[in-house]
Amino acid sequence: MKHFRILTAWICLLALVAALFSGCAGAGIPQDEETSLNPNSETEEPTGDEDSGEETDSETESVSEVETEEPDPVQTPVWNPERLLNRPIPDYCTQAENQALYDTGIRSSGNSLPEVHGRYLQIIDQDLNPADGPSDTDAEYSVRVYEIKTGEEVGTLSGRFFRLMGGLDSGGIWWVALDGSLNLCDLSGTVTVTLELGDLTEAIRSYQYAFFDVTSDGNFCVAHVSGDNFVTVFDLRNGERTEVVLDPADSLSILSDKSKLVLGSWPEVTYVFDPDTVSFRKLDYPCWELIWTDGNHVLLNHNMHAVFYQPDGTVTDTQIRCYPTAFQDGILFADTWENERTIYRFFDLTQGVCLGGLEFSELVNPVPFFSSEGDMVFCLYQPGDDHRTFSEILYYLVDLSALSGGYSCETVSYQEGRLNELIDARINELTLKTGIQIRYGSEGNDFQITSYIGRAALSEIDNYNAVKAVAEVLERYPDGMLQEAAESYKGILIYLCSGLYGMGEGSISTAGGVTSEEDGYIIIALDISSPSQDHFLNDIPHELSHVFDRKIRSVRPDYDDEWADLSPSGAYTYSYSNYGDNLLYTPYDSSYGVWFVDGYSRTFPTEDRARIMENLFNTSEENADKSIFAENQNIKEKAIQYCSILRECFSSCDSEDLLPWEIGLAQLGYQP
Repeated sequence: MKHFRILTAWICLLALVAALFSGCAGAGIPQDEETSLNPNSETEEPTGDEDSGEETDSETESVSEVETEEPDPVQTPVWNPERLLNRPIPDYCTQAENQALYDTGIRSSGNSLPEVHGRYLQIIDQDLNPADGPSDTDAEYSVRVYEIKTGEEVGTLSGRFFRLMGGLDSGGIWWVALDGSLNLCDLSGTVTVTLELGDLTEAIRSYQYAFFDVTSDGNFCVAHVSGDNFVTVFDLRNGERTEVVLDPADSLSILSDKSKLVLGSWPEVTYVFDPDTVSFRKLDYPCWELIWTDGNHVLLNHNMHAVFYQPDGTVTDTQIRCYPTAFQDGILFADTWENERTIYRFFDLTQGVCLGGLEFSELVNPVPFFSSEGDMVFCLYQPGDDHRTFSEILYYLVDLSALSGGYSCETVSYQEGRLNELIDARINELTLKTGIQIRYGSEGNDFQITSYIGRAALSEIDNYNAVKAVAEVLERYPDGMLQEAAESYKGILIYLCSGLYGMGEGSISTAGGVTSEEDGYIIIALDISSPSQDHFLNDIPHELSHVFDRKIRSVRPDYDDEWADLSPSGAYTYSYSNYGDNLLYTPYDSSYGVWFVDGYSRTFPTEDRARIMENLFNTSEENADKSIFAENQNIKEKAIQYCSILRECFSSCDSEDLLPWEIGLAQLGYQP
């Protein structure tokens, strides 16, 4: 059972060609007299580029090349949310405190999560993880099998397994024994298949297999050994072995879905197993993390968005910042976040609406499963102290019709390769309102801004979501303020990048944003590679604070010296080197009072103001009493001073009763 062991999440980089950088290539952007940057990182160490063969023997029956033809035309998937929404709850279940949950009365404990296969719930109570690393010992297993419709325990399967184990839609199981054989048994415990794995035995014994799985119907076993450029397929009905060559075949991972096996390889290859021809068909969908597929349609998790690909080239992004985990009949189950809380929500993608959500204690983790008959089973568990064992695990059926309503599920659909048209339209609209222009990348068109290299952002959907998020932040500024900030320049250009890396002495390893000047323009480079767009609420106010500083200095040339007088003498280091060690005068070392948000604030006065502006933008009426301004009077006084100078230097600000960054301070007694 894939949840009985550690799952390897299979990832493939989603790289879609976007519009060309406009005026972004060149010899580089010369360094300004003062360059401002934003680390947007809790760590000081460079993060780098994180995602960061064996000969076959005589057992090989045949070698088959991967098929690369276009998928056959298929109809739009027959989604029927009503099948799930109107699913009756079986009589054996009792309603829980939450009106949408029904307790099955089934319990388990141990360190292994259950799975749903077909119409069965399979539970194992013993430890399914033998000693870590290579081992020559096997372990006992005992699997209880329940029919979801009746709640009846229809079988208990027990024996000994060596390394791998999984469930079948028939209610039976498969496992690899100590002798290296693959075995399948039915609900009665009768072994129906025993297959010698030959040269794969040693790879399994030494943990050299990249993946190993059995299709849910029990007809095929597919395995890949690390370093091999082929996948081994066993037909469990007749024992025939086939080696299917895939290119590339490194970093392959696997998902079983109703007798389908889908393989993804680095960087952007997706294969679907065709059991009729014992071959793999290449799809045109790049992959990130697969959530669901029927062999032609693909639902992915891409940068915390659910993205749906159809064979006709239509791509739909749900525009939900979420972690999708399950999908069936048009209903998506996903983890979402709201005010630092996790809410587990259900979305009807056929209607573009949220059906509602469930919220649990922070100590409880839910795992969803859909049965083949349409039942949704919720497993709730609480990790133990060693993170490998669980306290009692509860199983619930979900009544989707009883969910309370939620918010709308915004979606964007487009033909693959044409999302740039929507991006450009949104940018043009934003430029008309704010005067700010946005550039996004083309392959190979990396650029340099001061001592930082910006990598081109190639993903269409990442660029679309970034432009949307940037626009939402920029539109919070008073009308005319951004134009005022650019009065002495040709304009403000924002460059969207997939990573900003420090290359020169004095630079930090990675930055969330960098601000400088070139050819009369103010340049702001923003890293959009983070899975969440929440960081824009920090990065944009931070970088625009540096832009505003230019306006302030033109009105008050000595303002940096005035600002330095608000803090202890010698508090600023005037260097980005080892800024994480600047703990004195921060909440992390308050021996002599707290005057700065963190060590980065102590590098330069402009960074101090930028950090304060970040926190002001994120301080609301609701959280003001818990903000850094409520807890530290010195920082609050500097924030008030900063708000005052902005009003003095920007006429667009002075005409407003309360500015967006003043809302939280107003709750703490501030009056403009």
